[in-house]
Amino acid sequence: MQLKEYWGKKVFLESKNGKIFRGKVSDYVYPEDNENGKESIIIDAVGYEFPYEFYENDIKKIEIIN
Repeated sequence: MQLKEYWGKKVFLESKNGKIFRGKVSDYVYPEDNENGKESIIIDAVGYEFPYEFYENDIKKIEIIN
């Protein structure tokens, strides 16, 4: 999964635990910058006070929305 392509975009994301998030991807974290060696994105999700970080293996589905 190429999470970098979602950076700066509005997305719909379904996590593997079934939670739904909509919002803007505010940051992309390179694998070498994460302790676990996996890439991740940070989403400013609508309805949530704090941003959420998602690793590629936490994401069931992600789509760019308008």
